[in-house]
Amino acid sequence: MRHRLNPFLTVVVRPPTLVQLGASATGAPVLQPPPWLAPDAVAGLLRWMQDFRTPRELERRCADLGMAAGDVDELLAALRGHGLLESEPPRSPLHVHLHGRGPVADAVLGELASLDGVRVSAGTARSWSPTGRGVDLVVLSDFLSPDPVLVARLMRERVPHLPVVLRDGVGVIGPLVLPGAGPCLRCLDRNRADADPGWPTLACQLFGRAGRASPQVLRMTAAIAAHQVAAVGAKRWDSADPPDVLGCTLEVEGSAIAVRRWFMHPGCGCGVTAPAASEAAG
Repeated sequence: MRHRLNPFLTVVVRPPTLVQLGASATGAPVLQPPPWLAPDAVAGLLRWMQDFRTPRELERRCADLGMAAGDVDELLAALRGHGLLESEPPRSPLHVHLHGRGPVADAVLGELASLDGVRVSAGTARSWSPTGRGVDLVVLSDFLSPDPVLVARLMRERVPHLPVVLRDGVGVIGPLVLPGAGPCLRCLDRNRADADPGWPTLACQLFGRAGRASPQVLRMTAAIAAHQVAAVGAKRWDSADPPDVLGCTLEVEGSAIAVRRWFMHPGCGCGVTAPAASEAAG
């Protein structure tokens, strides 16, 4: 198994002989290298360890510095003692399919490319199906009213999906739909129609139309969406700390983020079985 040092730490030399893990003036852990090993060399080793390395790779690098097996064990024990050594999670890559076309799709694709353990495909064909593709999550981007044919297909095949759109200058992420385990997009439409009988007519006009927002809101929206995808990849909905968008939307306006919670509609039935909507429905 590969391990790494916490990649977010700044490794610095604290004269004359110590190596500090972190840039804080107080409270940062420090290591005392052996007297025959220069602190700069240890700092360089630790920075190299901020990428995942196999035990064999670490052994070779340390041997180049003249470190024996006992020295390596002491170093790893010290890092573990400070809670700074991370094991690489043994999971297959999360396959994310991005379905949409527009500025949100472009921005989210860029953000997802920087995530470890995520494989991305993209497309806009209405005939696209997740069947046999091993897709773990579908991101529905740009279009203010998602394709009901595709949404019905995702529900029927129980594929998690996450809308990410721009609406009237606001970035909207969510809700994350886990079929059968929370509100679906039909629940949202039914709840809106209960509050506004004209909503179905409006929703039809929004089909295939993309919203707009400032470049700043777009970038922030894409970054938050990628963070939520990473949470899905860690399967955090099964823990006490689920993704923020599970059953909720995050709404980005300026530098503020509002959270709106959604509930299952009693007339939808998605919590019992997948919706019986026909692919011929529009």
